[in-house]
Amino acid sequence: QVRKQMEEEQRTIREFLGKNVTEPTKKSEKQLECLLTHCIKVPMLVLDPALPNNVTLKDLPSVYPPLRSANSIFSVAKPKNPSTNVTVVVFDTAKEAEDAHSLMLKESIKQTAWRGYLTTDKEVPGLVIMQDLVFLKGFPLTFKETSQLRAKLPEILVSKIKQLQLYSEASVALLQLIDPKVFQELNKQAKKNMTIEGKELTLNPAYLLWDLSAISQVGKIL
Repeated sequence: QVRKQMEEEQRTIREFLGKNVTEPTKKSEKQLECLLTHCIKVPMLVLDPALPNNVTLKDLPSVYPPLRSANSIFSVAKPKNPSTNVTVVVFDTAKEAEDAHSLMLKESIKQTAWRGYLTTDKEVPGLVIMQDLVFLKGFPLTFKETSQLRAKLPEILVSKIKQLQLYSEASVALLQLIDPKVFQELNKQAKKNMTIEGKELTLNPAYLLWDLSAISQVGKIL
């Protein structure tokens, strides 16, 4: 009875704050970990429902102040409901994404904000392939800084990427391609011979996910 009363009070407070959404609280989010293969938390937020189509990057500071530091936005279709979209908001750094997420949770807006994750594990339902993002694996684990890895990249890779970010804790690097079409060419090259210090490199498509609770439920079923 007491618990029911407390839940009722919490619901009332949430509604008063305009937060009656399904966003996981900070506490529950910390309990959920992405256990998929090479899964990394990236500086992206996923907003559901999607922002209106006419909202551009320039509009964000005035329309959605928490997202003012974003460097790009785009929409993707929901995997389980392709007729509806979510908006992906990309930041330069993990801290900017974290700060924006914290502010979004405090704002009384209709969008639910999720942290974005990328994985190489394509078998799990609910993932969206990122056409211009690729995982690089196989390089020496002694690299701890992005600059160290960049200095050793094969020239063919350097010429085909816009950005590189090392995630040493997951033993992977994330590459942003200048054009999604170059992936096939690079993948063929990697399979022939692409090495760093004698270590063979492999490339894998990157898949976006955001609702970790759905993934963990799949894990329990499996």
